[in-house]
Amino acid sequence: MTGSFVIKKNRILEILFFIIIFLVNLKMTLNISDFATANLSILIIGISFISLLFTKIDDNIYWIVLFFILSLFRVEASKMLFVSLLVSISRNLYIDKMAKYSFCLTVLFLIINYGLLILGVLHEEYSDFFYKSGGVVSDMGYGNPNLFSLYLFFLVIFLVVLKKEINTFLVAFIVFVIYESFYSRTVLFSGCILLVLSFVQKTNLKKCFFNKYILLSYPFVILFFFIVVLFNESEYSFIHEISSGRLRYSLLVFGELTPNNLLIGATNIDESIIIDVAYISLLLSSGIFSLAYLYNLYCKAVSKFDYNLILIPVMLQYLFLSLSESAIINTYLWGGLFFWIVMSGKYSCGKTN
Repeated sequence: MTGSFVIKKNRILEILFFIIIFLVNLKMTLNISDFATANLSILIIGISFISLLFTKIDDNIYWIVLFFILSLFRVEASKMLFVSLLVSISRNLYIDKMAKYSFCLTVLFLIINYGLLILGVLHEEYSDFFYKSGGVVSDMGYGNPNLFSLYLFFLVIFLVVLKKEINTFLVAFIVFVIYESFYSRTVLFSGCILLVLSFVQKTNLKKCFFNKYILLSYPFVILFFFIVVLFNESEYSFIHEISSGRLRYSLLVFGELTPNNLLIGATNIDESIIIDVAYISLLLSSGIFSLAYLYNLYCKAVSKFDYNLILIPVMLQYLFLSLSESAIINTYLWGGLFFWIVMSGKYSCGKTN
C-alpha cells in the first residue's frame, strides 16, 4: 500500500513538473507581456505549493517561510521562494525524466515557434538586432538574440544529463553554430567552460579540481575573480569585451549601495542601468540572504557529488554563466528551474522506470 502511494505521489509530482515546464515554454515562445509574465510566475509558484502536499517537508520549510515573508516586501524575492519550493519537491523526481520532459517540450515549442514564424502569426513580435561587426540577427520573438541562444544552449545541457556524458565534438559544433547564428558570446563562453570541465573530468585532474572541499571554494573563487576584474578593468579589458561590458555595468551600482541595501536589497537603483550578473541582480533584489541561501544549496549538492558525476561540469559552468546573464534566475526561464533542482542535491538518480 505504501509503495503504491509513493508511485502515485511521484507520478503526481512528475505531472506538476511537466505543467510547469509547459507554461514556461509557452511564455518564452509567445513572448507575452510583463503583466502576463508576473501572473504566470504566480501560477507556477502556486503549482509548486500544491506539489508540497505530496512531499515530506524538511528543514527547507524554514527557508520557504523566510523568503515568503521577504516576498511580501520585495517582489523579486519570490525567485528565492520558488527555488525553495523546487528544492522541497525535487527529492521525489528523477533527474533524467526531468531532462527528458524539458528537452522534448523545448524542441516542441521550437517547432511551434518556427511554424508561427513561417505563417507570419507573430511577425510583429520579431525584432532585428544590429552589431558593430555588420551582422544582423533576429531575436526570433524571444526578446533578444542572447536569450534565444540560451534557450538553444540548454538543449545541450539536457542532452548531457540524458546521455550522462559530454560529447566534445557535438557540444563544440552546436555552440559554434549558435554563436555564428546569433553572435552570442555568452553561449560561446559557457560552451568553452563546459568543454574544459569535461576534459578535467576525464583525466586524473578531477581528483584535484573536483575534490569536495575544492568544489565548496569555487563560488568564492568566482567572487574573487569578479571583484579583481571589476575594479581593475583597464588591465582586464578583454574580459569586459567578452562579456559585452556586463561586468562593468555592475560597478555603476556599488556607489549607491548602503548596508541596508546589502541586507535586504535595494529599490533606488537607476532602472536604466542593466545588471546582467545574476549574483548582483539577486543581491539588489533580496539582499545577502538570497546569496547565503544559494550557497547553502550549493553545499548540500556538493556533499552528494562524486568525481565521476556528469552534473559537476554542468553545475560549475552554470556558476560561470551567472556572471554574464541574469535572466537565468527568472522563474519563467526553464533552464534555471531545471538547474535549481540539480543544485538542491536531493534529486533521485538511477533508473527511470
